[in-house]
Amino acid sequence: MAEKVAEAGADYWLDVRDLPGGGDIRQEITQGVHECQEVIILFSPNSINSHWVSFEIGAASAKRKYLTPILNNVDYNSIPLIQGIKAIDLNDFGQYLTELRKRIKKRGQRQK
Repeated sequence: MAEKVAEAGADYWLDVRDLPGGGDIRQEITQGVHECQEVIILFSPNSINSHWVSFEIGAASAKRKYLTPILNNVDYNSIPLIQGIKAIDLNDFGQYLTELRKRIKKRGQRQK
């Protein structure tokens, strides 16, 4: 997913790549959310109950960031934290990338 986001023209923060050993996870997430324009969160059977996912959603909401939940083998209705936010199934990730490219292009036009 991260590679596809980069190919679409966006930079990304990824914990396994960008979080240093011994790093303060809360601080790193908060800083990453502060510096970004959008947040995508992958929900899987393994991450659905993660307190870090909840923290990321809270940080994104507090900063009023564009948030897209990506669902991988989980039911939208089973995730109270994202009710009212349009989620995209992982099988439709190409749809998200198309929408992302449009937003990047629009932002680039506004910066000129």
